[in-house]
Amino acid sequence: LLGADGPQTYVILVGNPAESRELGGFIASVGVLTADDGTLDFESLGSVGGLNQQIVDAGGTVTADLPPPLPASSPERYLQNWSNTADFSVVGELAADLAPAFTTENVGGVLYLDPYALAAMLEVTGPVPIEGRDEPLRAEDAVDYLLREQYLSDDFEDDGQRKDRLRDAAEAAFEELTSSSLPDPRRLADQLSPLVRARRLLFTTTSDEAHELLKRVGLRPSLDLGAADQLLLAQENLRANKLDAYLERALTYDLTVDRDGSASGTLTVDLTNTAPVDGLGDYVTGDGSLARPSAPLPEALNRISLDLYSRLNVDEVTIDGDAVGLASNVLGGLVRTATRVDVPPGETVQVVFTLSGNVGNGGYELDVVPNAVAGIDTFRATIALPDDDLVVETSIDGPIRVERPA
Repeated sequence: LLGADGPQTYVILVGNPAESRELGGFIASVGVLTADDGTLDFESLGSVGGLNQQIVDAGGTVTADLPPPLPASSPERYLQNWSNTADFSVVGELAADLAPAFTTENVGGVLYLDPYALAAMLEVTGPVPIEGRDEPLRAEDAVDYLLREQYLSDDFEDDGQRKDRLRDAAEAAFEELTSSSLPDPRRLADQLSPLVRARRLLFTTTSDEAHELLKRVGLRPSLDLGAADQLLLAQENLRANKLDAYLERALTYDLTVDRDGSASGTLTVDLTNTAPVDGLGDYVTGDGSLARPSAPLPEALNRISLDLYSRLNVDEVTIDGDAVGLASNVLGGLVRTATRVDVPPGETVQVVFTLSGNVGNGGYELDVVPNAVAGIDTFRATIALPDDDLVVETSIDGPIRVERPA
């Protein structure tokens, strides 16, 4: 992996959940990390818009079988949408197909990280200077700056596209990491393992030789963690703006399980848009070039696709008590149910998924999978079993296992 048998080239994808995709955030920055006999070298690849054009000019095509919502996201034209799948293994397949358009080397794998992971890296490297900011970027202020503050200024590339300072921050941090002495492995693991558990730092290879190792240490997590009951709540920004940095999510799961394993209940999701109506600018609150609606939407209205992955079937979805349309499909044993939700500024909208199915009669297990959104979700579950109840209240900053043995 570190180039003992010859140089290895890895694509670095830096996502920003200020504009969400199912994996976490849209791809705001791309780089290449080369490992040769243990020596690391990093190169930033310029604007995502420029890389999109290179892929189109090269006639990039996708050979992988893409799960929803990726096909509608046109990843062969828009690299920023490569992260629009909750299954990270698919991102590696996309890179193998399309990254040769902008790097001449064989792509050995993909590293994904977001502002939270970058902040953890800055705890290792120390503050780094970035263009357009008077003070160096520090670990304690990196998340807020990269999710929100940076988008409050007008800052554009030479080609007219808006500059994303996440690229500058990632470049500075990787330059420090690859040109200086690293801490001992135990300290490095302690610094970064919470980000791996939260699915904010992920790594996969384009060949399967290392997949078992990467899965074991959590860098290449499975979409399906194996419990008889499972929840993963992903989302996708539908306005191509940065309002997801102001969206808070609270999940409440109420489930009743009978002795034969029959289960029914609800997942209630309270979505709160904390964005102010005025003062953020059109780039943050308006409609981006990829998502212009047929009729103008109110400023600071957050429009997302809320995408639930569950082992159970979704019988109905309501928004503030009214039944709404939904689209469902099965991916690897999980039911993916998507519904569109509008959250006005300063308001809370309640989405309720009504679920049913069978979780088996040999005890009970629930896996709650984190989604790397801009904030950290809260979670409360009440599982009514035949003989007692399981009650859990926590934050979803890593995988959660709830279980009662048979």
